Amino acid sequence: MWQPSILLLCFILQGAVAADRSEVWGYVEIRHKVHLFWWYYKSPHRASSPIKAWPTILWLEGGPGGSGVGGGNFQGIGPLDVNLKPRNSTWLQKADLIFVDLPVGVGYSYVEDPSVLATTDVQVAADATELLKALTKEIPTLHSSPLFLVGESYGGKLAAKIGISVARAIHAGALKLTLGGVVLGDSWISPDDFALSYAQLLRDVSRLSDEAVAPLNRMAAIVKEQIAARQFTTAKMTWTNLVDLIDQQSDGVDMLNFLLDKGEGSSTSQVFPSTPNTIDGLMNGVIKEKLKVIPKNIIWQGVAIQVFEAMNATYMKPAIDEVDQLLAYGVNVSVYNGQFDVICSTIGVEAWVKKLNIHTMGFKAELQGHDKLRREIVEPRHSGHLVERVLKSYSPKFKIFTNIRNSSRGSVILMENHNSIPGVPNLTKDGQENPRPHIAVRSHRGSHGPKILEAWRGKCRECSEPGWPSGSGGTNGLWLQIHRSTNHFQLETQGRGVGEAKHCKTNFISKSPPRSRRKHVGLRRAPQNFFGELEN
Repeated sequence: MWQPSILLLCFILQGAVAADRSEVWGYVEIRHKVHLFWWYYKSPHRASSPIKAWPTILWLEGGPGGSGVGGGNFQGIGPLDVNLKPRNSTWLQKADLIFVDLPVGVGYSYVEDPSVLATTDVQVAADATELLKALTKEIPTLHSSPLFLVGESYGGKLAAKIGISVARAIHAGALKLTLGGVVLGDSWISPDDFALSYAQLLRDVSRLSDEAVAPLNRMAAIVKEQIAARQFTTAKMTWTNLVDLIDQQSDGVDMLNFLLDKGEGSSTSQVFPSTPNTIDGLMNGVIKEKLKVIPKNIIWQGVAIQVFEAMNATYMKPAIDEVDQLLAYGVNVSVYNGQFDVICSTIGVEAWVKKLNIHTMGFKAELQGHDKLRREIVEPRHSGHLVERVLKSYSPKFKIFTNIRNSSRGSVILMENHNSIPGVPNLTKDGQENPRPHIAVRSHRGSHGPKILEAWRGKCRECSEPGWPSGSGGTNGLWLQIHRSTNHFQLETQGRGVGEAKHCKTNFISKSPPRSRRKHVGLRRAPQNFFGELEN
């Protein structure tokens, strides 16, 4: 297990270093009046060989405006959590880590003049490239360690942009390192594909009524048209209105995890009271004191609004072309996505991946016949938008580093995270444990049925009637009845006389949604607190 180092602070060009160089951090003035903060961790498990070099990961936080040094480190993949306790699932077990507060103005990074804040992804990529040039002098192992750019949400879009900038600098001889790959996690690569996916996804998981779908699709189509016309600022306004309308029509669905309502997901919240055990209190307290180099007037914030606003005109620009360029350079690109994510949905990811030129460059058959374009399944629990926040183990995601193929044309690995309801076993139709749970479905609140359900096909354990009506083929609308005394479910079709499931005869709680909202939900045992939730 990783243990914190005893630090001997030595000032080196606005930086500091641990006695054994297991940690190094500091500022780089990448442009005039622009100061970028970074923090490097050397893995205690580091072991390189001529066959397999030890990797280094540069973590890029989302936003734009999120702090990698704070959020990505202490709330994500770093060696310590916000309570300064060792994290068993830290990625430091498999790689050296670099966290950076990027774009400048985020976290501990700062500008002396607001006019020099980055306003485009291209500028952010240039800033990151200048940082890496400086870090090759501060971190000698970078020359022999393959560098992986890993970004989540908007950080994934920046990872693609930075990957192009770094690849070009390497090709020009201006940067002496090896780009091992680019990893896109829940990444904001194609805003129009995501916008077009919202209504379909939320309807399919019972967070929207049928009547809400058409107006949402019309608004998403406007977003697509505005992006095509390069009206990016206007497209952002329309997209914001689309998200607001979804909020109204869905009774406040959490766009980061459709199983939740807004405010229920504590793991993604960036707003905390400033106490020692919160990220704000930590970064402005003991961490700031440890680092020694942070100017006194710099107050660390989880989200830098001024940075988000400065990037307003570039927010809706797609980055599909950049992914294609990475592949053309021979850079491996890996994609992972949370199944419960809405804002960067897996449906949207699959849509933009199909637009890549790898499907039209004359080797489509080669990709299909081999494993250069692969679809893998990883199954961390609670996988919404910020997958790395809730991983129980680093190993599933490290497949993207250990299993990437070497290819002269690059490769894409698309991975989707499946999930299950906590505390409820996943059952197959014969009542056995299911190693791969199905997608969970949440119905509407109030009189519109139970709060959380999950699909599987089977028989009622009490009356032995089929849980799936014969003759429906799984295509008719189904609704649920719940037997209080025996704690089991039974399904009924939408009202057709043929093939309806028979019921147990006593004590049903019947809470069926209107026909327009009835969904194909399945049959399974209730969670322990299910009936309490029903009656609330």
